[in-house]
Amino acid sequence: MKCQANHGFVADTLTRNTLHKHVTMPTICLIPGDGVGREVIPAAARVLATVCPDLTFTAADAGWDCFQRQGTALPPETLAAVAAADATLFGATQSPPGGAPGYASPILSLRRHFDLYANLRPAASLLPGQPAVDLLIVRENSEGLYSGREREQGDTAIAERVISRSASERIARVACEQARRRRRRLTIVHKANVLKKSDGLFRQACLHVAAGYPDLVVDELLVDAAAMWLVKHPARFDVIVTTNLFGDILSDLTAGLVGGLGVTASANVGAGRVAVFEPVHGSAPDIAGQGVANPLAAILSTALLLEHMGRASEAGRVRQAVRATIEAGLFTPDLGGSTTTMAVTEAICHRLAVNGDQVAVVGEQYAETGIETLRRLVEIPSVSGEEGTAVAYLVGWMAAHGFEQAFIDAAGNAVGLRDGGPTADGSAPRDIVLLGHIDTVPGEIAVRVQEGKLFGRGTVDAKGALAAFAVAAAQVQPPPGWRIIVIGAVEEEAATSKGARFAAEQYRPVMCIIGEPSGCSRVTLGYKGRLLAEISLRQAMAHTAGPQVGVCEQAVAVWQRVQRRVEEINAGRERAWDQVLPSIRGMGSGSDGLEDWATLRLGFRLPEDVPPASLQALIRAQAGSADVRFEGAAWAWRAEKNTPLVRAFLAAIRDQGERPGFVLKTGTSDMNVVGPIWQCPIVAYGPGDSRLDHTPGEHVHIVEWERGVAVLAAVLAKVTAGG
Repeated sequence: MKCQANHGFVADTLTRNTLHKHVTMPTICLIPGDGVGREVIPAAARVLATVCPDLTFTAADAGWDCFQRQGTALPPETLAAVAAADATLFGATQSPPGGAPGYASPILSLRRHFDLYANLRPAASLLPGQPAVDLLIVRENSEGLYSGREREQGDTAIAERVISRSASERIARVACEQARRRRRRLTIVHKANVLKKSDGLFRQACLHVAAGYPDLVVDELLVDAAAMWLVKHPARFDVIVTTNLFGDILSDLTAGLVGGLGVTASANVGAGRVAVFEPVHGSAPDIAGQGVANPLAAILSTALLLEHMGRASEAGRVRQAVRATIEAGLFTPDLGGSTTTMAVTEAICHRLAVNGDQVAVVGEQYAETGIETLRRLVEIPSVSGEEGTAVAYLVGWMAAHGFEQAFIDAAGNAVGLRDGGPTADGSAPRDIVLLGHIDTVPGEIAVRVQEGKLFGRGTVDAKGALAAFAVAAAQVQPPPGWRIIVIGAVEEEAATSKGARFAAEQYRPVMCIIGEPSGCSRVTLGYKGRLLAEISLRQAMAHTAGPQVGVCEQAVAVWQRVQRRVEEINAGRERAWDQVLPSIRGMGSGSDGLEDWATLRLGFRLPEDVPPASLQALIRAQAGSADVRFEGAAWAWRAEKNTPLVRAFLAAIRDQGERPGFVLKTGTSDMNVVGPIWQCPIVAYGPGDSRLDHTPGEHVHIVEWERGVAVLAAVLAKVTAGG
């Protein structure tokens, strides 16, 4: 069955992203956040991808880690990603210990920014022996005591409780509509006997709105009485509507009735198209990274997300799969079980697939460990900036193939860890990072196997190497004290190297392998540096027959001057590795009738002894009055030959019957980003012919790719064993 997208109950028809071949694919924005959010959000994305394979994913950053890196817990680009998506799945964020100037809760900021005034918190019995609970708390999300109006007067602190008629009426309407979809009973919870003005207004507004729904049974309770009856007889409740603070407290109480925050989902919705869905638990730093976080709250949040998108059937299937998994005794330690995060997720996905009417099942989607893994990865378009769906697939694949941890990090990278466990003396683990990139340049190539070759965009640059990394790492169990970390980095092709720059700050490996094609028998030791320049000229329009030199001629003259200076630098340098290599990457010109303009986009490949800053100075000097902008600056980097990592590669290549060789490349890679920071033994390796990079005929020989996997597996085994 093909899932069809409609509209949510408080949203207009959603605008869809148009991707390759003009196929409309609903987009889900994933914000993992901090701590266990980075584990449960990929798990939830796996479930979404299984139940509705037409979805695509983007990743965005938020939280305490984001604040420490960027100075904001909710960057503008994250707000833009949420606004552009059809729905957002938000993980968990950590509050800074002791507070931090300028830090604000990302989820509260999202609620305020998009006016997500309604918080929906369902609670339903899941575990055997629990009381019969099936209710929904509709919590006013925008005012009350959480309005943030606090002040101090001498030794007295004062908080204002803001209740407005408009906000009370709109939350009442949401609650009434929800009650109509359920068992048609609404309970208004307040404390109007004491808070006569504020809760008196809330009560009156809710009763006024409810009077317009004669098909509902409406009653009211004081909040303390409601708390008692929720514990004593929760089955009497269907939909509860209440104020912000009371809703916060009562929803945690109901969570306790059904197993805790680890199984409690929520939705944040408003009158616009934006909606944010989240597990209500925190970042749980005490268990983060251990693979035991409960994914059910995040997965059940996807059911709310699907209902919001008009996919009630798929939402029901998710809930049914969750219940079946629990009934089978598969749940995490917080519920009294012993199953890991990813094992629970796999069980749910398996039930979704085999009990549904989709052709592909999870077992087939993730079972392959050979060339089929690369084929599936290549089939998922992942142009720079649009890598989310491919990242979610790779994380799922690694989780299904023995990686103790598999998650999407704050930059949007796919990360998998093979962990050998602690050493007897408790020393810090030694990491070997396999850093490939998952993004590609634009240009669709039909994915096919032909004459022993796999064709498709990314088969060479650089999904071929990345898939080989994942498959090889899955075959090697590192010994105690070692960790093998596979990273599928985003935005390497965009010159920003967003994923690699983030990884460079997160890890301190003792060895690193960069995923770039070199052929299965050759090891790349170095890459040239890079500098990109855009030179723009403008001047008042003049007649072409006049004496004034046109902007196009001026642009050509700038290029010629730069070329001459580069030729002076290259004098006596015979090897391309030692030369500055300039190129025109693009040019344009135009006029608006008042001004003429011309633009040159130049690229430079730099040798080891020419830093980007010196070339910038040269270009500025030759550009005269033209406006010059630079990006993509990177130093050249060359690794040492005589290291344990290089020796392991030489031996492994020989074991495959090949003659090893070394390469110095005139392009750039993420080696230029992480090499100067990590200062560890590093090489680049990957099957495939780099001359096919970015070409219409991009392909890899299947036999060569499989041989590259064998080399990588042997290298990992050798270096982690000390050989």
